[in-house]
Amino acid sequence: MISSLFLYICFMNGLNFNVFNIIIISGVLHGIIFSVIVLSQKKNITNNTIYLGLTVLFLSLSNFQYWLIDTNITNKYQFLNYIFIPWQWLILPMFYMYVHKFIGRKKLSLKKKNNLIPFFNCIINSYNTNYT
Repeated sequence: MISSLFLYICFMNGLNFNVFNIIIISGVLHGIIFSVIVLSQKKNITNNTIYLGLTVLFLSLSNFQYWLIDTNITNKYQFLNYIFIPWQWLILPMFYMYVHKFIGRKKLSLKKKNNLIPFFNCIINSYNTNYT
């Protein structure tokens, strides 16, 4: 019963579901579960563990947005086009901070924290282009 309902939803509504999209959504779910577990633990949490959890979370959210576009869900629900957030711009700075903390350096300089500027610039530009 459930499998026939899933097949109806996938193929009869004009959505693009294939093996690759199923692998992507399973990776997204595993990444979100992993990051929630890592970020919610109370003992043995360090700064590098937080940055690792954030890296996996932003990678999963970026893949989820790709999955929404590739399966044509954004064509069916137009409001999803207006809430696009460029998560991919946060993956590399969080991974850099994870490696920086993991190898034992203690303090990040202001110059290193400026790696987040492209993310905020993209958010501002994406909202300007979506609403004009």
